[in-house]
Amino acid sequence: LKLLSSRLQNIREKGRIAAFEYILPPSTNIAYGLETSEGYDAMFPKRYDEFMNLVDPYSSGWENVKEVDYTANRKLLCLLNTKYILTYKKIDAPDLRLIFNGAIKIYEDLKALPRAFIVPEARVIKEKKAIFRELCSDKFKPEEYVILEEMPDMARAKRDSRDSAQSMVSEQKSSSAMITGYTPENVSIKAAVAPHSGGFLVLSDTYYPGWQVFVDGKRSRVLCADYVLRAVYLTQGEHVVEFNYSPFSFRLGSAISIGCLIILVSIIGVGCKKGANRRLCVSTTHGNQTEW
Repeated sequence: LKLLSSRLQNIREKGRIAAFEYILPPSTNIAYGLETSEGYDAMFPKRYDEFMNLVDPYSSGWENVKEVDYTANRKLLCLLNTKYILTYKKIDAPDLRLIFNGAIKIYEDLKALPRAFIVPEARVIKEKKAIFRELCSDKFKPEEYVILEEMPDMARAKRDSRDSAQSMVSEQKSSSAMITGYTPENVSIKAAVAPHSGGFLVLSDTYYPGWQVFVDGKRSRVLCADYVLRAVYLTQGEHVVEFNYSPFSFRLGSAISIGCLIILVSIIGVGCKKGANRRLCVSTTHGNQTEW
């Protein structure tokens, strides 16, 4: 784990690990600053639980992935930015590189997608079962297109006007995304989208209500990508993208707390003022008394 921790310290090289066959006791990864594809919360969002069931149909989603099919399922792990796999088994695959060979073997997945990346195209699929079929299909290429449940208007207009002869591969290669800041509630990304095109910036973090996104300081729309991830549409050129977690419940609670504080201070202020006036009146009355 120390080996993996040292490899993943660079914010630009963020990656997750997947521990199969109950190799890691719960929450062991947290002590080493490692993120797992399986997650670490006691309660999983329903969508993520369903997604993990696609990765491993025999897993309930809250436990470590036990057995993984190294074709379609590994593709989904790559989509989750899973760079390293821990297992007791020897795996023969050209895109897996053995970096530690002991009782526990550690493989680096050379096909793992970055935490943030740009794809030139999107496919709209609204029905959940159809999305699952597409995700598990051999034809699904997450590095080339993203699955959305609805297309933003700006992206729809751009797609309709795009030259059909333009190569998506060349667009993808000339686009880039680099994480410049990363905390649980804020992610900063510097992105560049290929000229004469638009693209979708995909962040391999969980989609959940309360997330907001700002592109070059202007509020934009957070899209649910590939059923569980976050994305935003970007026009051509360079952009600074900020994902912030600011749920309505938090803002409402803050407003109520501030309001209550103002009321409390006002009550104390009025009470102190009345007390001061009362003392002033008593002092004035005593000062005007005539001695006999």
